[in-house]
Amino acid sequence: MAAEETPLIQQWRAVKSRHPDALVFFRVGDFYEMFYEDAEEGARLLDLTLTSRNNGSSRAPLAGIPFHALDGYLQRLVRLGRRVAVCEQVEDPALAKGIVRREVTETITPGTALSDTLLNARRNNFLVAVAGDAVDGGSLGLAWADLSTGELRGQRVTWEQLPDVLGQLEPSEILLPRSWELFPPPGADGAVCTYRGDWSFEAPHGGEEIRRHFGVITLDGFGFTRDDAVLVGACGALVSYLAETQPTVSRALRPPGIVRGGNEMQLDEMTRRNLEIVEPLSGRPDGETLLGVLDEALTAMGARLLRRWLLAPLLSVDEILARQGAVAELVEKTEMRYALRAACAEIRDLERLGVKVASGRCTPRDLLAVLGSLVHLPRLREALQPATADRLRRHREGLDAVPELRSLVESAIREDAPAALAEGGVIREGFDADLDELRSMRDGAVEWIARMQADERQRTGIPSLKVGYNKVFGYYIEVTRSNLDRVPEDYLRKQTLANAERYVTPELKEWEERISGAEEKIRELESRLFDRVRTEAAALVPRLQRTSEHVAAVDLLAALAEVAVRREYVRPLVDEGYGIEIVGGRHPVVETMMPREEFIPNDVHLDDGTRVMILT
Repeated sequence: MAAEETPLIQQWRAVKSRHPDALVFFRVGDFYEMFYEDAEEGARLLDLTLTSRNNGSSRAPLAGIPFHALDGYLQRLVRLGRRVAVCEQVEDPALAKGIVRREVTETITPGTALSDTLLNARRNNFLVAVAGDAVDGGSLGLAWADLSTGELRGQRVTWEQLPDVLGQLEPSEILLPRSWELFPPPGADGAVCTYRGDWSFEAPHGGEEIRRHFGVITLDGFGFTRDDAVLVGACGALVSYLAETQPTVSRALRPPGIVRGGNEMQLDEMTRRNLEIVEPLSGRPDGETLLGVLDEALTAMGARLLRRWLLAPLLSVDEILARQGAVAELVEKTEMRYALRAACAEIRDLERLGVKVASGRCTPRDLLAVLGSLVHLPRLREALQPATADRLRRHREGLDAVPELRSLVESAIREDAPAALAEGGVIREGFDADLDELRSMRDGAVEWIARMQADERQRTGIPSLKVGYNKVFGYYIEVTRSNLDRVPEDYLRKQTLANAERYVTPELKEWEERISGAEEKIRELESRLFDRVRTEAAALVPRLQRTSEHVAAVDLLAALAEVAVRREYVRPLVDEGYGIEIVGGRHPVVETMMPREEFIPNDVHLDDGTRVMILT
């Protein structure tokens, strides 16, 4: 049967055999096409018309989407928990000998989604890997990554802790050993479970994957210990999966950070739900939550950090006091708080922009967004000058404006650069002498053609003659039918219209060839120059990522101070003692659901003598 199939379908079958569990979006001209079982499933999930195409002696079921609509359809499939392998044409069809070569450039899953349309800017999209034995009750290795921000962390947990940690991370996808299929982990509700060979979660394989990916000889610098075999296995499985599904983007992963227990509180599902920390009890998307009350962050980075802080409360009194000290200073120093928030309002999502730059996926507009943010970092740092709190001073010192990156983008990218490189006009004048010369040649030819209209009107005596251009026929001279008797002999007919004729002259054709030749060379050179800029910018991304962490923290601390001022919150005294004393306590979520004057504050006093209080 395979011998009777067309070369295109044979090529698709080869791709499908390597991605059997994914819908293959197979690029054919201006469409992504799905065949056979993929077409039937895709048509059902995406409400597409199921048709067919010729396949030698038979017909192949077919469903397709326009290439420019890819993001919208991916969004629907990812939300349904499906995997999509995007297979692109990787050579120019005009230059191809035989069938166009195609390759899978990325595999998109719920945990590896990158497009802005697939992500929520104000929350992380975590992919989690779990390694260990599902039945012996021993230590488990847990690793998680947000590919869109480059974050990679790992932690050893027990089976009992696993659901609480998963609830804290809210992963969209979980990687598990194949042997776990009969023992799905508690707390995995709402996440897609992807099962892979047990060997890929073993420590030797994991260690090799981590060393290879980060280009190191030993794992010692990452903080792994001899007891972290399951953790090494989980991190390695995660790194391997990301390198397989998103090979270019996985390069932007930061080295793994190891989390040791005891610094943060693990909130169980019942606590998270009943306290309405990030999800309302009502289940309605517009329901009030603690996150909704406190989220005055002006950057997406700050908003994501707030969500993580709320789901993992601190246990260290010293850490709590350090945060409180920073917020308290910003409550007291109104001018500084306003200045910080004004600067933060101008800063884009540097975490996710950094990943786009590091992976070579950034557009000209992305680089301009990075530049626009870097311009405001000195202003943010200056606003922090009066700060005395240790936490604020530490963040001030961590704000690296990456002047080399700013200088590179300022010198290379035009302020009015288009969204896509293919539109042209991306590289700034003066950045490259060869490009400037080509543009000068092109512009000179365009100016000559612009003057030609006046010259030809004078030569022919036809006042309505015009020189025009369209993408199909190129440049032309248009003469209305009433003036055809004045057309010179050197005019060559090019196109006939209802009320006019279009012509070309040898001289016009020569100048058009000069323009088209220059345009093609300009596109090629601009593409090479932009790739060079992206490569130079990518080398500076680690500094940009470290800066983004400090920007997020400053934004969040200032936002919490803003909430405290607006809602008249006071700073609680925290110590190691057992007692709890609250005077005039208010419930932050409940009071937002009713007029302020109707909420009745309450006192609470608990100590060794009164350990339990029942509220109804």
